[in-house]
Amino acid sequence: MILIYTDGSCLSNPGPGGWAAIILDGESKMILKGGEKNTTNNRMEMMAVISGLESVANNDDVTIYSDSKYVIDSITLGWKRKANLDLWELLDQQLIGKNVEWEWVKGHSGDKYNDEADHIAFLEANASKLTKGSYKIDPRVEYLMNKPDIEIDDSDRNSIDTRDISVEGKMSHLDDQGKATMVNVGSKEKTIRKAEAKCNVILGDEILGLIKDNQIKKGDVFSVANIAGIMAAKKASSLIPLCHTILIDKVEINFDIDENNNQVEITSIVETSERTGVEIEALVAASVAGVTIYDMCKSVDKKIRIDNLRLVKKTGGKSGDFDIEKTG
Repeated sequence: MILIYTDGSCLSNPGPGGWAAIILDGESKMILKGGEKNTTNNRMEMMAVISGLESVANNDDVTIYSDSKYVIDSITLGWKRKANLDLWELLDQQLIGKNVEWEWVKGHSGDKYNDEADHIAFLEANASKLTKGSYKIDPRVEYLMNKPDIEIDDSDRNSIDTRDISVEGKMSHLDDQGKATMVNVGSKEKTIRKAEAKCNVILGDEILGLIKDNQIKKGDVFSVANIAGIMAAKKASSLIPLCHTILIDKVEINFDIDENNNQVEITSIVETSERTGVEIEALVAASVAGVTIYDMCKSVDKKIRIDNLRLVKKTGGKSGDFDIEKTG
């Protein structure tokens, strides 16, 4: 059973907000967190739950602990959803294939992990008080960011003496302490996004001939590798820790035989109409298709090599288009 403690915080409603999700799986513990400059408390509560569920695989047994009656009662009692419909759609997607139980926790009641999630969410709300190119954070909050387990009295939340801390050039998957964190995509617009990745499987003459003649004992190599690549694209978020779970519109896997160099070039093309791109899905699809070819053919030759996995194209999203042939 995986336990997820979630909380959201807003300095004003609406206003700068933050969220946190603490994922407990046996003896392991993972903290996800994020924030937005102009948001609401309910949206932050929902982002915490969505991000927590994104971190677990399908068929996992999960219990969500939250002090938000808005989230808990909307799910368990069927409260009518009148706002935040974009996030409710994301949450519904995350519930597919997962066995989730919901537990309401009274806020500030001494529950260890609920209090920790509350503290981290509060820190993220302060960090979200953005001006262009800088954070506005009080010195005490900056100190606490390095020690999120320190207890914070409610009285501390109103004593803000701010100063600028530059975040220019910050990597999106790192927080201000250099720790890994999932990127918050809740505020992004849904757009059509496409990614294309390739890799090369280096084979011997004998194997290439057997594949072309469909003489590999395990079966049709390319058919099996095609299915494996499609499945891998759909499972990318279960394999890559900080990869978002998204709905995929299309996955295409192509195999081009290069007899002169005794190799097969695999091309994966993935498309979505979501808030984040599918570069990882395309790369995972191509690589798993390549590994599947190895598995199908290893009884003939274990010296098969998978080389040059790369993203070759992507379109859509804030970062714009990318084409490796044009950029070099």
